[in-house]
Amino acid sequence: MEQNKKKSQLLANSLRIAKSIAKDSVVKSADLERQHREKLIAAGCLSEIIRGWYLLTSPNATGSTAWFGGFWAFVKHYLNDRFGQDEYCLSADSSVSLHAGDTSIPNQITVITKKASNTPINLLHNTSMFLLTDLKNFPDEFERFNGIPIMPL
Repeated sequence: MEQNKKKSQLLANSLRIAKSIAKDSVVKSADLERQHREKLIAAGCLSEIIRGWYLLTSPNATGSTAWFGGFWAFVKHYLNDRFGQDEYCLSADSSVSLHAGDTSIPNQITVITKKASNTPINLLHNTSMFLLTDLKNFPDEFERFNGIPIMPL
């Protein structure tokens, strides 16, 4: 009984730490000590999105609800971390959908970047990002959707 209480307290402490460093429920593994990360994964409180990136989830969550709720937050934080806030932009196709009010999670988004990339990234629940270096079509100015640079109409 006492051991279970101690385990619960350690898990609660790890969860408190993860919540304090999470950005919109997205956690970069480099920001969370390994002992806390392993505890939270084992308890079902962290789901790996891609290597080094996690989503805080409820231990009893099932299906894709948490992922689809955290998709755009992950996109923003991952791309800001990888490229810098103004060094990427959603492609014209991905941008038009958002301008039209379609906030559903697409199977794939295309992101144009200034830095070398040209990489597909498989994400959770059959979603993906394709990173494409395209200086010629990179916009001089862009708008933002939930903090993500998108092409203006």
